[in-house]
Amino acid sequence: MRNQQKIIKNVYQGQLNYNNTFGKHTIGATFVAERQESFLTSNWIHAVPKTNALPLIYFATADTYNDAASQEARIGYIGRVNYNYENKYYVEMSARRDASWKFAPDKRVGYFPSASAGWRITQEPFMKSLLENGKVINDLKIRASYGILGDDDIGIGDYDYLAGYNYNQGLAILNGVPVIGSSDKGQPITNISWFKSKILDIGVDASLFGSKLTATVDYFNRLRTGLRGRKYDIFIPSELGYSLPDENVNSDSQRGIEGSLAYNGNRGELNYNIVGNASISRARNEDSYKPIFFNSWDQYRNSSEKRYNNITWGYETIGQFQSMDQINNYPVNIDGQGNKTLLPGDLMYKDVNGDGKINSLDQRPIGYTQGGQPNINFGFNLRLAYKNFDFTADFSGGAMYSFVQNWELRWPYQNEGALNQLLTDRWHRADPFDLNSEWIPGKFPAYRFNNGGHSDYNKTSTFWLTNVNYLRVRTIELGFSLPKSLLSKFKMQQARIYINCYNLFSIDNVSKLGVDPEIWDGNGLTYPQNKFVNVGIKLSL
Repeated sequence: MRNQQKIIKNVYQGQLNYNNTFGKHTIGATFVAERQESFLTSNWIHAVPKTNALPLIYFATADTYNDAASQEARIGYIGRVNYNYENKYYVEMSARRDASWKFAPDKRVGYFPSASAGWRITQEPFMKSLLENGKVINDLKIRASYGILGDDDIGIGDYDYLAGYNYNQGLAILNGVPVIGSSDKGQPITNISWFKSKILDIGVDASLFGSKLTATVDYFNRLRTGLRGRKYDIFIPSELGYSLPDENVNSDSQRGIEGSLAYNGNRGELNYNIVGNASISRARNEDSYKPIFFNSWDQYRNSSEKRYNNITWGYETIGQFQSMDQINNYPVNIDGQGNKTLLPGDLMYKDVNGDGKINSLDQRPIGYTQGGQPNINFGFNLRLAYKNFDFTADFSGGAMYSFVQNWELRWPYQNEGALNQLLTDRWHRADPFDLNSEWIPGKFPAYRFNNGGHSDYNKTSTFWLTNVNYLRVRTIELGFSLPKSLLSKFKMQQARIYINCYNLFSIDNVSKLGVDPEIWDGNGLTYPQNKFVNVGIKLSL
């Protein structure tokens, strides 16, 4: 087998810059033109030689041969103008025109403008006199920006805007002759163009108390419009063999707030620097093309319109049954069979709609994103220096995301695992061969043979879900530098002894499950974070 590719990329770019100051006015401008070309040729051959003694491929023994060629091209023009007056008022405007080979000729070009403005309030005379010439506030700036960016990575193939056929679609026998099949590509995608990201950012930067304390806060919102979707209200006969192509009809957004706070100071010979940061950001589906729902429940359960995505749905657990008497007298039908399949230790679910039974209509949002991607992120950094000693500590954490136990963390014997935690700590009979023996309480519900009958192990509920919070110690380092008096004797510039540790421990609410808080897989089998302890000496001669 042999695979060979040849790729040629050409990039042409020209740029003009202008910058000048006229008294209190400063003006700058930039113009850029760029063209990108990419050419790809490839061939792939597979042979079944009569002998492997010689590493040669001959066409006579080849059973498969494919070759391909493709080319890409983009062209763009960018213009930008910025202006500031007395380092107090700032304005910048830019625009770009881009064209992509991916789209039909009348859809290739997109126009994307943006603008930003800033105001350094502390440069105003009234602020300087009001704040005692900057003794409290040294710098204060308000800024805002809004821009539209384009993206052609919308999931369409090369030349999908052209009609044609897909070849090598299997083998057919016609009149005793083998024929390689082909299929119609379907309706050409001629209505797809750039999707746009409309990005708004509003921020404040401040420096206080002789620049010892600095702070930054930003609100951001990215609205993406023109995402790929389909118009489902237009029906075509199934005999046609394909459906209508997608268009730019969907939208989503990502919005949030982030900020940081830093303080630099000293007390005698002790110098310290403390930095903290935090952010919250959530993704939301905005609009799709004329969504259709069968009833109000269908809309509530399945609609994505104006709704945050990555929501975990399930049942709310309100307790566990402690006896058969409690099961027999329980007013809510949990298993759909009058609770006759329930056993002590089984879960009690909240009857959300109050209809006296538990079914899918009682499911509600119980968690956030699954997969180790927090909606809230935060961090903390500490730096200390005292005489010849230095100390560093970094912490990071996350919250507002969910971990749902699954597979080996939910079912005993799954892949021959999960025995110690699930099977031994479950509700069970004191004597498994005596149905009249007492029930022994456990953490987990009773397990059924072959997982038959009613089973809480098959339901996603708050019993199996943890909304994760964690704070991890990323780095701790302690160092000592030899004093200059000793360095001069050994003719060295620097000598530092240090010990550092990485990923020492975390404070979280999932360690009880035996998993790492940054895990992404519900079975808990992701390889854990490595812990390191290093001792070293750094010398400079």
